[in-house]
Amino acid sequence: MANAELAETKKLSRKECWKMVNEACDQALKLAKEPIFSHPFTQELKAGTLPIECIRGWLLNSYAWALEINMSAPEKYYRFNDLLSQKMDLLTMLADKYADEFASPGRGGHQRTMDILGKALGLNPKEMQEHRQLPAMRGMLDATVWGNEVSLGLGMSIAEEWIGAWCAIWFESLTKYYGVSETEAYYFRLHAEADSLSEHESGSAIGHEIMGHGQSHRYVAVRMLEDGLLTAEEMRQMVMRSAGADSYVNFLDALYYTYHPAKKLSEIEQTRR
Repeated sequence: MANAELAETKKLSRKECWKMVNEACDQALKLAKEPIFSHPFTQELKAGTLPIECIRGWLLNSYAWALEINMSAPEKYYRFNDLLSQKMDLLTMLADKYADEFASPGRGGHQRTMDILGKALGLNPKEMQEHRQLPAMRGMLDATVWGNEVSLGLGMSIAEEWIGAWCAIWFESLTKYYGVSETEAYYFRLHAEADSLSEHESGSAIGHEIMGHGQSHRYVAVRMLEDGLLTAEEMRQMVMRSAGADSYVNFLDALYYTYHPAKKLSEIEQTRR
């Protein structure tokens, strides 16, 4: 980054940074949500017509997602020690977020709510733990974990915001159409809340409310832009890359055409679509 760019970036006020970050994030979310929310997987889920095989397929392939993402995230403490030791607001926010992932709503954190959901759908933890993921999920997960380790933006991921809205669809549909109780579907309610823009009550497991995960990513971008660690263009590119729409659409395609009884395609047929 050139010195002139650094000087220009440092002149931005906190208010100006928030405006730029919110505009970039809102644009990225709009582009990400359209193909995901209009996908036949999502549309049928919303209507209650998605076969249960597809729902079980999503859970089998997604079980390792939260665990691997969360286990890789604290790598930022080591890689960005010099930065975080000088920015206690960022350090505190990240610590709260990791504690929430591993402690809310109770011991074992978010991952344990997937065990409850799996049982309701006829799956056991061992089956989910040992499932061989579809290549589309495995590749996406590996890329995301690697991004946590090399990202200049402390693993900033605007994708958590659309995931929160998507989880709200899951929660409503499972409890309305698929005979899953609110307690059994709590994984989706938890993420609809935790990945939102506001503070959320589930932070009570660590003693206080914490910043919503979606808001936390925007805050990271604001602080790095404000302190001249990123230029405005670098921030915009980081936000767009972090939306994760293309890779998740590929995953939904693989799910839909692998598990849907009436839509099944072989791997070769899926490649030729």
